[in-house]
Amino acid sequence: MHEQQRFRADIHGLRGVAVALVVAEHVFAWPVGGFIGVDVFFVISGYVITGSLLRQHRTAGRIDLRAFFIRRARRLVPAAGLVVLTSVGVAHVVFASGRAAQVVADATWTVALAANWHFAAQQVDYFASDGPTSPLLHLWSLAVEEQFYVLFPLIVVVALLVGRRSDRQERFALPAVAAVVAVSLAWSIVDSAAHPTNAYFSTFSRAWELGVGALVVMCTHLWERLAAGWAHASGWAGVLLIGAAAGTLDGQTAFPAPWALLPVIGTALVLIGGAGPHHDGPALLRWRPFSALGTVSYSLYLWHFPVLVFLTSTSTGPVWVAVPVALGLAFATHRLVERPFQQMDFRSPRRQRAGRTWRDAVPGFRSCGTDGMRNARRIARSRGGHGLGADGCRPDWIRCRSRHRIQCTGRTRCG
Repeated sequence: MHEQQRFRADIHGLRGVAVALVVAEHVFAWPVGGFIGVDVFFVISGYVITGSLLRQHRTAGRIDLRAFFIRRARRLVPAAGLVVLTSVGVAHVVFASGRAAQVVADATWTVALAANWHFAAQQVDYFASDGPTSPLLHLWSLAVEEQFYVLFPLIVVVALLVGRRSDRQERFALPAVAAVVAVSLAWSIVDSAAHPTNAYFSTFSRAWELGVGALVVMCTHLWERLAAGWAHASGWAGVLLIGAAAGTLDGQTAFPAPWALLPVIGTALVLIGGAGPHHDGPALLRWRPFSALGTVSYSLYLWHFPVLVFLTSTSTGPVWVAVPVALGLAFATHRLVERPFQQMDFRSPRRQRAGRTWRDAVPGFRSCGTDGMRNARRIARSRGGHGLGADGCRPDWIRCRSRHRIQCTGRTRCG
């Protein structure tokens, strides 16, 4: 896998497709299996965060968990916090006191990153069309992802530590992740049959979906070798599988297992098809409307459900109005909340200055290391040695006059 993250328009568009499926199913009850958009998100999330962890390990030789958790928090918390607070406030205005209090309880569990377990304990039927619905019900999936983000990096770190004496450390992480996927999928099949409500919300029954995304990115070196024709076919096969799942699965289907395999495998095929440096993925996923939805997919997912619940609770007007309202809120939230928090530097001014100093110094250190070794070898060869001078002296490095480059001389000093 390339060390620098490559922007993938197909993944961006796939996020747009996923959120469009979820919103359409909630608002228009079509397609009947639009809820599988969440499964698409799960696979993408596993792919993206695992790729981030592996890139950091390859470039820095270690995984900074603290930095990883901070990045995840800055990405997810601000927009979600805004939606939760707004939902609680609106609930106290439009709902009776009892239902408003229930929304507060739902919000508390959401903030505790355990909304999925809360709704599972209440035996909430996600597909029920009657009775009061929590405006925060959809945040169960965010809780699953956040719990995965906490536990999964620890598994990767431990696996890499076990294989630290090997020159192929990631080989030790791959079977560990594969084991997580296998165990979670097996449990999901059993739990979906025995306790469907619990299985739908359970992190244990869903972890395999994120794990599949992790496995795909860990094998990127294999997918990059695919011929263009096979990569193209893989991407389109994935799109067709996702479409078939959205059009055929419904609330009566055993879910998440085994039928979530359709959208999960479909998403994996799309990710595989676009893995190569010259593979762009299906043209459909690069369509501008899907790309635009992909940009605001997180905020749109957050907003659409509370907007729909509050609208249908207070008005008998057309439900489609929820779509433009949610879109407007999503674009505003992305522009005014998501982006500023991701770009903001929360370090103290002193640490910011220190960071800039190190960024300026690193090119010089690298240059010195390269030039110094080159000069050392040149001097050694001229004196008949292989690293030290004939007199047992080694090259000395002196400071340079340039800010970004350290010049190294051939002078030697004995040691």
